[in-house]
Amino acid sequence: MKKIAMLLAGMFLAASSARAEGGLSSGGPRVGLIYQTNKSVRSQLSEYVKSRNKEAKPHPMLSAFGWQFEYEYLNTEGGTTGLMEFVPLVLGLDMGLAIPSINTVIGVRFADGLEIGCGPNFSTGVKETVHDAGTPDEHIDRKTVAGVGMVGVIGKTLKAGQMNFPVNLAAVWSDTGTTVSILLGWTR
Repeated sequence: MKKIAMLLAGMFLAASSARAEGGLSSGGPRVGLIYQTNKSVRSQLSEYVKSRNKEAKPHPMLSAFGWQFEYEYLNTEGGTTGLMEFVPLVLGLDMGLAIPSINTVIGVRFADGLEIGCGPNFSTGVKETVHDAGTPDEHIDRKTVAGVGMVGVIGKTLKAGQMNFPVNLAAVWSDTGTTVSILLGWTR
């Protein structure tokens, strides 16, 4: 599995600079905010942060930091482009966490910079299990669990001179609830 992940990452790194002739590239750095709509998941995350740092003041938003690699596999005369995007992110750095999240999106970008797409999301989280609740032997087991969901994205690339500023709104649906995010980027 590790070899497959490394191979996929290598393919996207190699393809990240590939651009169909005349196409608009939005590959590059990404920063943003993530909001988990499931109150139970937010509560568990908050407790986990507090267990690591008693002075921490968790909040419902997580920071997001990463990179978007993209490959344009189709470019029409009218400027519509078929895309494959690979977006690895690290979430929660602002709260002392490093939660990996990987999104693979297949979509389309129109000549005006509007884009839509969807694909799988892979991430990790922490699951807590309370044992012997209410007794002197009460303890909490925490373990890292993998999660899979489906991501839907809509965005617009804004231009300023030779710079491009992609703005994306995304939602991830999984068995733990819905996560909503906004990501901002820049490229030329």
